[in-house]
Amino acid sequence: MMIIKDERTGSYTVEFTLLLPIIILISAFMFEMGWWMQLRYEAVNIVTETCGEDFLADIEARSDCVDCYGSVTLVDDYWVCLFVDEHEQITGLLPDALVPIEIKVEALKKQTENVEQMIKDYIEGETGYE
Repeated sequence: MMIIKDERTGSYTVEFTLLLPIIILISAFMFEMGWWMQLRYEAVNIVTETCGEDFLADIEARSDCVDCYGSVTLVDDYWVCLFVDEHEQITGLLPDALVPIEIKVEALKKQTENVEQMIKDYIEGETGYE
């Protein structure tokens, strides 16, 4: 009886060891970008729903960010709402150039005197919303 020896003994371990750092970096990148996209989605939702006269009070009530900045200005009968939040990596494994360092959302909303005017503008097609 002849015993055949596998010549690739240990090569699977070496190949896995060489690929492991790449797999970890790809996983970290996907996790970081997913986290950033979730925070951006929440910021877009908050800004588009609360843009208007009480925007800053609504941002404080609905957002839990620590280093965020919000501003609202009235330009030509439109509210311009800006929200900026700094974003830091969770894993810290990626270079800073690969992960966005801030979340910046701007919304534009037409100022209306009352609900009837808003409905009239909507029917006429002049909503100002995007």
